[in-house]
Amino acid sequence: MNVLIRILLAPLSIAFAVMAWIMRRVREERAEKLSRILVGIALASQRARRLRNMKRVFSDWKEEQIRRLNKAHMRYISRLIVEFVRLLDLTDEQVRERIDLEGEAHLKEALNGGKGILLVGSHLGNWWHVRAVLSLKGYRLSI
Repeated sequence: MNVLIRILLAPLSIAFAVMAWIMRRVREERAEKLSRILVGIALASQRARRLRNMKRVFSDWKEEQIRRLNKAHMRYISRLIVEFVRLLDLTDEQVRERIDLEGEAHLKEALNGGKGILLVGSHLGNWWHVRAVLSLKGYRLSI
């Protein structure tokens, strides 16, 4: 990586590390509030584009519906950040409690073929937790 780019990115890396450190030490509700503030600041420059794209996809929606969707999306991103940052602090049991693994029989059946499988997921929920719970159940993963 170019030295200039590393110099320019250093403050962002430091800021993220400090933010993660704080989020891991405060109550989860406070971590989410902090994350919402920081995500709002970090993604403010993209707000107009997000709203425009949402209007394209949901062309029959009213302006208020689009604004509510954008707000829900920002909360979702904020929540993902908190969950990701705090994942390392969870015990194995806490990870298992947070994830409901449905359809594991299908996974086992596919693995019995002896060739391995390709899991394809959607952007619903926190895929980092899914990866963690699969590992805890003894599945070998490559990502």
